[in-house]
Amino acid sequence: SQYGTNAAACAISLDGGLTFGPAVPIYQVSCFGIHGHVKVAPDGTAYVPNSDCSTSFSGPGPNDTARQGLVFSEDNGATWSQPQLVPDSNPAPGIVDPSIGIGSGGTIYYGYANSNGAPSIAVGHKVNHQIVWGASKDVGAALGVQNSTFPEVVAGDDNRAAFAFLGTT
Repeated sequence: SQYGTNAAACAISLDGGLTFGPAVPIYQVSCFGIHGHVKVAPDGTAYVPNSDCSTSFSGPGPNDTARQGLVFSEDNGATWSQPQLVPDSNPAPGIVDPSIGIGSGGTIYYGYANSNGAPSIAVGHKVNHQIVWGASKDVGAALGVQNSTFPEVVAGDDNRAAFAFLGTT
C-alpha cells in the first residue's frame, strides 16, 4: 500500500489473500510519491519500482540526486533493500508508475517515462544483493515518441521482454 507521500508498506498473505501479516515499511522518505506494482522473480525476490528515489535517506536536499529506482526483498517482505537507483534516469513528469518484468533467470527489465517524457528501459542483474544496471535506452526515439505514460513490462525468457506504453509525438 501507499500512505502519505513518503512511505509505502507491504504485507504477506500465505493463504491466498484471506488474511495478511503485519505491514512492513518498504522504504521511508528516500523514495517518494507513487510506486509501481510489486513483481516476484522466479527465485522469490519481490521487487517494487518507484519513479522518484533520492540518494539520501533523509529526503531530497541540495546535494541529493533523484533517480528512478526499486527496492527488493529476499525474505518474503520481512526486510527491504535500500533503493537501487537506475544511474542514467530521472524522475518521471507527473504521476507515472514505472514497471518491471523479471526474466526466468532473474534479469530485471525496468520500463519508465524519463523526465523528458521519453519511454525508456534499463536492464539490470542482482549481484551480491545489489542491482547492477546497464545503460538506459530511449525506445521511442526512432519513431519520434516524445511523451509516454502507463509503461508496462512483461518478461518470460531471460533474454527478452515486452515493453508497452501510451506515447505521442
